[in-house]
This record gives sequence, structure tokens and C-alpha cells, in this order.
Amino acid sequence: MKTSVLNHTSLADQVRDALKDEIISGRLKPNDRIDLNEYAQKWSISPTPLRDALKHMETTGLVTIHPRRGVFVADIDEAGLAETFELRVAFEGMAIRLAARNVPDEIARAVLEKYRSAGAAGGVERIARLREVDDAIHDIAFEYCNNKRLRKMMESVRDLIFWSKQTIIRNVPEPYDATLPEHLAICEALVRRDGDAAERAMRAHLENSLARIMEWLKAHPPETAPTSATV
Repeated sequence: MKTSVLNHTSLADQVRDALKDEIISGRLKPNDRIDLNEYAQKWSISPTPLRDALKHMETTGLVTIHPRRGVFVADIDEAGLAETFELRVAFEGMAIRLAARNVPDEIARAVLEKYRSAGAAGGVERIARLREVDDAIHDIAFEYCNNKRLRKMMESVRDLIFWSKQTIIRNVPEPYDATLPEHLAICEALVRRDGDAAERAMRAHLENSLARIMEWLKAHPPETAPTSATV
């Protein structure tokens, strides 16, 4: 990151986003020590905004601060992944219930048609199209919940999920055949503007997703997990 990048939003926000990118991208790995002086020199800033950013990042679970030892990238394991999904179930379940009363009819119907169309495709095209729309219903929940505080909490959890995909679940294949009917159930409830049904379907989908991930991880310990699979 060049110093010239840090010139538009507040310095604290920019430093936090830059540090977050260092972790989520994998340049800083779980349990790595974060050298404040190194980053202060690299980015031509004082250590103060770095300390402020790291305090905030500790609350979101990306770093751990140990007095007299320093600041470290947090570790992530199956227990941490399960905790992250528990938050995701709660936040996204609430978000999709709120979105059911806010999302325009044409957008709800369009996202449903995207899933149906992708599922109807065949061969390699089907996988490509399912991958393309995989997050569509989750984006709808985020965009149309119309709750700024909820969005903030969801952003933190999204960071943890993306980080998980780069670390502990990087080799877990996406089970598109399993998730398609789950996504369709959420979309259909959304089109009916049935917030309760949408929330139940979203919660079931995320709980099933976690169960599938955990089952795969148990069958593929790190030392034997294939390296060619993709997320």
C-alpha cells in the first residue's frame, strides 16, 4: 500500500481497511505477529492510528492483543468457524426477514429467476452460473434490510467468512447442488413477502452449510486434504 492511498477517508478507517486486507488476503497468516513499527514505517504514519485500528479489529475477531507480547493475527479453527456461522445465522436471518418487506417486487422476482435459470443450465455452464449467483440472495439480505447497524455487524461477519475461505475452508468444494434448493426456498419466500418463512429458510441454509463444511473437514484433515479443490 502506498502512502498516497491514505488520502480520502479518515486515517483510522483507511489503516483499518489496509490491515484487514493484509489479513484477509493471506499476506498476514493466522498467529503471525503484527509489527506496528514496521507498518508505521511502511505506510509513513505514526503507530497511534495502527493501535486504534487494531483495537477495533480485536472486537471483530481478526486479531488478538497480548499485553507485553504484542499483537497477533487471530487463529481460526473449527470452533471459531462455528461461532462465526452462529453470528451469520442470527444476522442474516434477521436481515432477510427485514428485506422481505423492503425489496422491490421486480428485484425479488429477478433473483429467483437467476437461480432457476442457473439450475436449469447443464454441464460446465451450470456450475459457472451457479457460482455466479451463489451470493445473490445474501446480497439481497444485506442491501434491503434497511438497517445500518445490522449492516455494520454483517460486514464484520462477512470479513470473517471470507477470511475463513482463505484459510480453514480454502479447500472445501462448493456444494452447488445442495445449496440451490435452499437458495430457491429463500427466494420464493421473498417473492411472497413472507419474512418469517424467508428467515427460517435462510437459517436452515446457513446451518446446513456449516454442517457440510464440518463434515468435509472431518473427512479431510489438513495433512491429507487435497490442494486442488476450490471454494
